[in-house]
Amino acid sequence: MSLHASLSGAEKMYAHAKPIELRGAGWSARPVVARFPASCAAATRRFLLIHGNPSNLSEWSETVDALRELGDVVAIDLPGFGRSDPLSGAMPTLNTFADVVACLLRELEWTETDLVGQSHGGLVSHTLAARHPELVR
Repeated sequence: MSLHASLSGAEKMYAHAKPIELRGAGWSARPVVARFPASCAAATRRFLLIHGNPSNLSEWSETVDALRELGDVVAIDLPGFGRSDPLSGAMPTLNTFADVVACLLRELEWTETDLVGQSHGGLVSHTLAARHPELVR
């Protein structure tokens, strides 16, 4: 049984979440980010979970524990979704969302990241990989 089995999906995810200040060329964002460390010392991969539209990071509540066996996991509420404030200074396009996520990965000092995106999050993942290939595996 999972450590968080008694919590709802949203409670489980947001219990590990906090906003983080990010700035890029012409924009600022304060996305809410949930971090989950790997559950075993030998796990070395890094997973970034990007939700679909109109969802939020809680959609990954059933996925986190399995991925933690393989490495560190971060889930993000994209700007304007879930508990994140809207993007400031720029239109919320796929390119901008990808740049916000790239900024987050740099803040975490993550490279060779495995991107996991659902629906709209998949499009953001593909855009991120095309715009910032140095950050993804």
